[in-house]
Amino acid sequence: MFPVPTSSSSELFCSNDILSWKFPKTLGCYTLIGRSRADDATSLFIPELDILFGCGCSVTATRPLHIFITHTHLDHCLDITRLWSKIRIPQVYIPISAVQPMKDYIRKCQVLTMVKEIDPDPAQWIPSHELIGVKPDDLLDFRKTMKI
Repeated sequence: MFPVPTSSSSELFCSNDILSWKFPKTLGCYTLIGRSRADDATSLFIPELDILFGCGCSVTATRPLHIFITHTHLDHCLDITRLWSKIRIPQVYIPISAVQPMKDYIRKCQVLTMVKEIDPDPAQWIPSHELIGVKPDDLLDFRKTMKI
């Protein structure tokens, strides 16, 4: 029940202080994998739900389908570009006021990665993520039996 270190051989993972914690059975048979250190990085992954809370660093080789970002400090969203997938497009839930700045950040990262300007016509882009703006009191349907 207490957090235990999770070993990793991947260089993509942030340092060695990633922990794994099992929820009590009364809360469901879930595992929480990740780390959170103020002003450094916060990423918490629940593999059974395919959810990542924060993406300040990589804590799993899996590319989660659902990503929740509470705010856009880099210790909570820096690794968003590592989670893109054209095969399994992640849904990224982010404060509605941060949607456009995040789009701008992602576009600049794409330009830096490609070392050239990308096609200015968004219709030519292949989707690699879906940004979903949420308001503070929004209640999101998640699966058939769960709301977030």
